This record gives sequence, C-alpha cells and structure tokens, in this order.
Amino acid sequence: MPATSIEGTRISIFANSKEERDKISRHIRANLIRFGPDLADEHNGQREEIIEIVGNGMPYLKAGQPWDYPFLKIISSFPETRIEVSYQSIDGVQKIEFGRQVDPAIGKIIKLRPSDLSFLRKCPRCFFLRYNYGLNQANFSVSGGIASALAEKEEQALLGEPTLKWCPSIKPDGKFSMQGETVASAPISANRKNTYYIGGKFDLLAELEDDSYAVVDCKTTAKGDLQLRSSYFPQLMAYRYCIQNPPDESFCEDLRNSDGRIHRLPTIDYQKRIVNHLGLMCFNLNDGAIKADPHITTFNAEVRYVPIAIDDDQFMDLIQDCVEVLEQDAVPSSWEMCSTCNWYADYNAKAPVQN
Repeated sequence: MPATSIEGTRISIFANSKEERDKISRHIRANLIRFGPDLADEHNGQREEIIEIVGNGMPYLKAGQPWDYPFLKIISSFPETRIEVSYQSIDGVQKIEFGRQVDPAIGKIIKLRPSDLSFLRKCPRCFFLRYNYGLNQANFSVSGGIASALAEKEEQALLGEPTLKWCPSIKPDGKFSMQGETVASAPISANRKNTYYIGGKFDLLAELEDDSYAVVDCKTTAKGDLQLRSSYFPQLMAYRYCIQNPPDESFCEDLRNSDGRIHRLPTIDYQKRIVNHLGLMCFNLNDGAIKADPHITTFNAEVRYVPIAIDDDQFMDLIQDCVEVLEQDAVPSSWEMCSTCNWYADYNAKAPVQN
C-alpha cells in the first residue's frame, strides 16, 4: 500500500544498451507497471541506456520496505537489468537495489534451501535468478497458508509419539523427540569461488533405540508414493546431510556475522548424529471426511507413511549440479515445463504495447 507522500524518490533502471532500454520502457507500459503514487512519469537518464523515474512520493511499501513486485516484474523478463531505488523517509535517504550487481561479490556464503533442491532446481533459470539476483518465483498458490497450518498441527500431533504407532517400518523403534528445529551443514567442499552450505528447518526427528535418528516430513497430499519419493528425496536428504555434517563453531561465527534474514544458526547442538531412516507422513484429505457445525469444523484424513531410500552419491551429484548452475556467468535457459517462466512468457507475448 502507498505511504505518506514525501519528496525525493528516484528509480534508476540500468539496461545494457539503448535498444534494451527501449524494450524495458515498452514492457513497463504494456504491463501497466506502477512503482508508487506520483511516480508514473518516465524520463530518460543521463546516459541513453538508463531509465529514470522520479516524483514526489514514496514507492509502494510492504513491511516497511519498497514492494519488490513491480521491480521483479521487470527483472523476470530482463534478468541482466539492475534497478536502484532511492527515497526519503523519516530516517533519511534510503537506498535499495534489485537485480544484477555492478561488481559481483566474490566469496559469498550461500545457503541452499532443502525445499529449493526438491522443486526450484528443476528450472535452472529460476534457481539461478533466486540465488544470484534475489528473484523468487511467482507464487500462484491460493491456499492462504492452510497447508503450512495443517503441517504444523500434524507435526505437533506426532511429537512425543512412538514411531511404532505411526511408522512401523522404522527399525529399530524410537520416539519423535524434536519438531521444527533449524539445522545447518558444514560448508560443502565444491572448490568454487563461493562458500555453499545447506540450511533449513526439519519437521520431525525421531531418536531410535540404537542411538541413530530418523527424519520424517509431514505432507498434506494425495500424491502417489512414486511421485512423493521422487519429489522429496532431495529435501529429506538435505536435512540428513545437515544433521550428519553439522557446522563447527568457526563456521557458525561466519553465519552469525552474515545476513540474519538468510543465514540462521542451528537451534540444536552441533553434535553429529547418524540418520539411517527418512520418510514422509502423508495426510490425504481427499479420502477423509469433514464434520461441521456452527461452532467447530473438524477434518478427517487418510494417513500413510512413505519411506524414502537413502542414496548419498545421488544426493551429492545433485548438489554439485546445483553449484554448477549457480556458478555460471550467464543466466541459463529455463526448464520447458516451468510454470513461472511459461506464465511470464505468455503474459508478455499477449500484453498490448502502447506507443
């Protein structure tokens, strides 16, 4: 939503050429991209490859920061573009950048997210843009967060429960002892310019009678076992890798001194644990029932457990492939079945151009 009008906003869009600048200008008009109240006038910059948008008013804000949506609408189609936003606030002049950097940083610490390994990695272009440009895929979900809320309830229901009751295929028996803890791995040896590690938050960890552990993820889904195993193998293996290869105090200090919005310290001790079992606890609402009255509504779901096979070689090959993509100098081609890339391409192809 717009904030109170304050003088002094300048948005500079840096293209690679005058021709690209003209394409970006047409793209802004065709897609009706707006950056904030009183910021609709477009001006040529001091150099012919720069578009400058200035005006009296603030850019659209979200959570106190410039709303990234209009800027990502540009970068999604012109990934080599860089955008600088400068505006006045009660704390003085604020500046933020979107897109490529003028001088790419060398030696960055990059966290690979387990869920990205399962889904985002399928599209090299989206994977590259997220980790190198901070550009996330468009979110087409209309669930309103219900899946996350259900998963949280499912995890809480299993915490403290014996594995034999829910997952008899886990041997030896044990008990679900941890829920929703943050984990991070030691740096991955990839001999690259950047430092890569894995970090995320697992659903459930069970401690077994032989002092080994099992990682179990909760899913609200009706998908078949084969699809689930293929989709979530990377995510479960990523949690296992973190738990079996925890960071030392030196690397934790590096994370502590990095961007806290991205790099989170583990919330469990840095003890190495052996994980010999992975699996998915699946709750299928399609085969359940609903009971509703004016005061409370309850859902029933079919519950099944899907074990996930452990394959260290396959997982490490996947990690190396991910690093290869991120280390490229140019934006790679998209996956032909990527819904985000295809949506943007189709939308831009159909958008009318205003001269």
